[in-house]
Amino acid sequence: MKTLSPVALTALLAVIGLLNSICSDMVIPALPSLRDDLQVSNWQAQQTISFFFGACAFMSLWYGALADAWGRRAVTLGALLVVAVTALGCLAVRQIEHLWILRTVQGMASGAGLVISRTVVRDLHIGATAQKLLSNIMMVQTLSLVATPVIGGLLAAAWGWRAVFGVIAGVMLALALACWRWLPETLPVAQRRPLRPAALWH
Repeated sequence: MKTLSPVALTALLAVIGLLNSICSDMVIPALPSLRDDLQVSNWQAQQTISFFFGACAFMSLWYGALADAWGRRAVTLGALLVVAVTALGCLAVRQIEHLWILRTVQGMASGAGLVISRTVVRDLHIGATAQKLLSNIMMVQTLSLVATPVIGGLLAAAWGWRAVFGVIAGVMLALALACWRWLPETLPVAQRRPLRPAALWH
């Protein structure tokens, strides 16, 4: 595995941390197109965002323990592939209820991004170095937060709401490939902790 430069690692971690933003901010401008195509109400279309955020928030509580048990790379790659598969599934839906289910699963996977990107920083650096890297990541993410709704709106206007999910799937697959090649595993096997769901839930 090639070692990334600090700039490249910052960019990669920043994009990983944007999973939930990419899957939400790009979709919001497409809601009118989605509503009209599936012939549903505004409320029903908006639930695709609500279910996503609810699942994302819930799973964010678990990803630290999952990454401590299975490693950073495995959890990240798994989450990216789930987001990609559910995005492809969204391309084929004809009923809003099916879209709700896919978006819930997608939200569960997207919760990994922000947690694991910060965990990797913590594994690699401490003190001022870690703070500097986190600030650089946040700067990149802030710029991206401005761009993602614009991109989603342009895609929906040009090709409809399904195009947004097609792009999300493509981005996630490309990101999974980048992580497979370049994201270091920062937690040695000897330092991993067994997953205890009951204790964590308590």
